[in-house]
Amino acid sequence: MAVLSEESYQFFAELFENNNREWFEENRSRYDEHVRLPIKEVAEVTFPRLLPFLPAPPAKPRIMRIHNDLRFAKDKPPYKEHVGFSFGESRQVPADIFGGIGREGWVTGCAIGAQKKEEMHHWRRNLIENAELWNRYLDALRSSEKVKVQIHSSYKKPLYDDTPDTVMELVQAKSIWVIGEARVDFNLTPAEDFFIQLCKLMPLYYFMELKTTDLHEWLSKLGNDLKAPSTEVETLWEKFKN
Repeated sequence: MAVLSEESYQFFAELFENNNREWFEENRSRYDEHVRLPIKEVAEVTFPRLLPFLPAPPAKPRIMRIHNDLRFAKDKPPYKEHVGFSFGESRQVPADIFGGIGREGWVTGCAIGAQKKEEMHHWRRNLIENAELWNRYLDALRSSEKVKVQIHSSYKKPLYDDTPDTVMELVQAKSIWVIGEARVDFNLTPAEDFFIQLCKLMPLYYFMELKTTDLHEWLSKLGNDLKAPSTEVETLWEKFKN
């Protein structure tokens, strides 16, 4: 049975210092044993449990390739410094929810990004119309662990006239990543811990994934139709009911 472990993170630590084809080929068996197969197994075990939570799930989890695409970026190293899996809707909405590992440990996150403004319209309206709710949940999540919100590139001219100041930076952004705290150890099993952390992020993913008309319907399912996997998650989800 393939298992994520210290060996998995160590592989990426060494790859960071030796990102070339010769080193990778010499260590390919380590990659298969400690990275590729364990990640694939976690994704396959987690996917059916996560399916009821996903408004428009893919047919199967997507596993990230470790090889960088060098066709249009010759200055990139040949290999990525992390790999993972994702469960977001394929292509139709530019949002995703994912897990992964790298040299610092394992993480979960959700993200949205697009070059065309209209592709992120629903996300922006969700923020504008539910700014207090977004901030309340994000603050609750941050009170229990380190969560980073990363913004990559923004529009300078305001996109909407009614954007609250508390979410202005997010509304103007062309891409947003919400990344959970990197961990090394697992409390239960890798699949169970990934599942719990993904459930913590699910409300934020709904803001990214769903149309404004569907957002509150799916948020109301959390803790009711969709049972929390732990008391910690249940307590977080309560923030949408208060």
